[in-house]
Amino acid sequence: MNVEQIYKSAIRKPVMGRKGLLLTGVFLAPLMAAAASNVVHADDLRLTPSIEFGETYTDNVLLTSTNRQYDWVQSISPRLQVTDSSAKVDLNVTGGADYLYFDRLNKDDLRPYLLGTATIEVVPDFMKIVGQASIQESLIDPAGAISLSPFNDTSNRQTLQLYSTGATFFHHFGSIADAQVDYLFSYTNTNANQTIGGVPQNLLNSVYLHNVRMNVDSGEAFTKFTWNAEAAYIHSHTTPGPQATPGTLPINVGQYNVLFTGNYILNSHLALIADVGYDHLGNNTAAAAAVGNFLRGGVVYHGGFELKSPKSRIRILVGHRFGALNVSASAEYDYSARTTMTATYTEEVTTSAQRLAQLLGLAAQSDFNTIFNVDPRFTLSDEQFLTRRGNLTFAATRGKNSFTLDGYAERRSYRIVPIHDWVYGGTLDYSRQLNRKWTFDSRLLYTYQNFNNFVNRQDDIYGAQIGLTDQFARSIKASLTYRLTYRSSTDPNFDVQENAVTLLLTTVF
Repeated sequence: MNVEQIYKSAIRKPVMGRKGLLLTGVFLAPLMAAAASNVVHADDLRLTPSIEFGETYTDNVLLTSTNRQYDWVQSISPRLQVTDSSAKVDLNVTGGADYLYFDRLNKDDLRPYLLGTATIEVVPDFMKIVGQASIQESLIDPAGAISLSPFNDTSNRQTLQLYSTGATFFHHFGSIADAQVDYLFSYTNTNANQTIGGVPQNLLNSVYLHNVRMNVDSGEAFTKFTWNAEAAYIHSHTTPGPQATPGTLPINVGQYNVLFTGNYILNSHLALIADVGYDHLGNNTAAAAAVGNFLRGGVVYHGGFELKSPKSRIRILVGHRFGALNVSASAEYDYSARTTMTATYTEEVTTSAQRLAQLLGLAAQSDFNTIFNVDPRFTLSDEQFLTRRGNLTFAATRGKNSFTLDGYAERRSYRIVPIHDWVYGGTLDYSRQLNRKWTFDSRLLYTYQNFNNFVNRQDDIYGAQIGLTDQFARSIKASLTYRLTYRSSTDPNFDVQENAVTLLLTTVF
């Protein structure tokens, strides 16, 4: 496993404010201006405005375990999408806001929204500039109040923001090798009052990430034996948040790795794989240094194989990392052109700052993170932890029917103390195109969480979603959705249930 490449990040605070607007301009405006300067003909530039009106009934608007209140919530969500896919520019930015009004609470809520990426080719076949920005509402505490519906009022939902920019350099060394060097700078800010599992955990305020990665792939001259060389360095600087102990010092964390991988192709079905490299993990805190390196860097090596057939692919690597046995495996089987089963097992070391960058930004996951937009592995204490994760997915499409079954299990071990969290569960998704205008979709989910890092608390989360969409005009559609979320916890303060029904009308201009 390699050090995570940081391309996506996010930050959160209650209101975007002038600072958020300024940072958005600093990171994206130059790229958008450069993009516009490359568009001599407006044919490549597209502006797509849209607006969505909604009405929601919820029987637990505050997502509380006691004294549940019902409410009617009106929502208005204008959006403007700007795209450009010319020869030198790849731009996709969507901005807007969600305005919610709660009838019985007699209050409103404005939630800014921005999601954008831009890539500009500055020097052909040599240099590109990249930029990303993300401002989205998200749940921040995996142990707190959660719901499948976004139309409720909870302090666990706040505005996450992301700003990152960098450059990519690449060069083609004839038929020998292809090289690429990436640098990305990301800025995050977590200065909202946050709790994790009911415990104040706002130890981070601003997080600055520097990520440098170099990758060299073998060229066309190598046929039977192909290779890859990679080196990566990540440095994070975090400043204490408002709830941190007075006098808390900033935290600087650096980690790097180098890895060389070789593949020898025996035939069209079988290839042998071997890699060797070195990992370095920097201490995060004085506490981590005091107890020794629970997760150590050092020499890493693996050996294994990749087996392919017309319908299946299997890849297994077994070796040594962090002073212990390390396994990475994946398998895929195609029952037919539209029916596939995949299974994976991975191990990786990361930090919460990197989770901010990877999982609370633009990255999509297939489990809890996608459903609730909150990562059950995420905390705000910038600590290194080892994650072991298994995943099994079965997906099928038959005519107008689509079906996906996804199951996962994950164990996260901490560096400072020898404890771990368990998360496992699954989702079942089914949709059917009833006719040219009507679509039915549904989801069932179950998640088990064991929060050993706070208290010995176990939660069972059940969810169901049923929706019907009517595309009654080319640019107008309506949808009716019912959502049920139920959390059963060994701590009764976190027993939360919500039923919500939402009617949405969307118009694209």
